[in-house]
Amino acid sequence: VNDDLWAFLAERRAFVFLHPSAVPEPARLAQFWFPQLVGYPIETAIAAARLVFSGTVGDGRIALCLAHGGGCLPSLRGRLDMGWERKPQAHTVEQPPSELLAALFYDTAVFDTVALRRLVEDVGSSQVLLGTDHPFDLRELDPVGFVMAAGLDDADAVAVLSGNAKRLLNLA
Repeated sequence: VNDDLWAFLAERRAFVFLHPSAVPEPARLAQFWFPQLVGYPIETAIAAARLVFSGTVGDGRIALCLAHGGGCLPSLRGRLDMGWERKPQAHTVEQPPSELLAALFYDTAVFDTVALRRLVEDVGSSQVLLGTDHPFDLRELDPVGFVMAAGLDDADAVAVLSGNAKRLLNLA
């Protein structure tokens, strides 16, 4: 789906930020503000997994950054690899999904310092970019303070706060 768009973005070596605008199963998520609390992070993971398994991203031609720290996607890497190894219908790309996911970028809009440290541990500080989730009402109000409160070492904090963005946008 949208092959022409993704080919255009790859040709331009574009930086792309992926943020959901809808949620899976809206009726199931109608209460408790679940569209933003649960639905958007899940949809982020579903969309990114589809792009990886379809071979659309992960080869480095498109700098794709996932909202919400990739949702639950970083924690599913082992499961996705297992499916890729064992199920023919999931063996759609040459490399294990975890290798393709390693080329993606993830924002810091995870709203928990332990989750941010875990994200940096899981994907590497070179793949994490400062995020806010603005303009949503459940956005990070002090994104720099949040990253600083996570207790990352100085080099990782600098990479996340500005270094990675400068590198990706050719500003460094």
